[in-house]
Amino acid sequence: MRADRPAARLLPTEAAVVRLRTAWERPAAPVGQRVARLDAADRAVLRAALPVLRALAVDLREEAGDS
Repeated sequence: MRADRPAARLLPTEAAVVRLRTAWERPAAPVGQRVARLDAADRAVLRAALPVLRALAVDLREEAGDS
């Protein structure tokens, strides 16, 4: 990239930061509430499955990016 080109740095307003945070947290809240209601055995099973679920999410994200 050439150094003599105009550049701009854009920063979100505080309101935008709040809106983005809310948008990211909203879908996770119901999941967290339901996980909290699971018994200890079910939470352990879910915890053990997390590495596989993360790998699946990465794979799906990469596949979506290839489209």
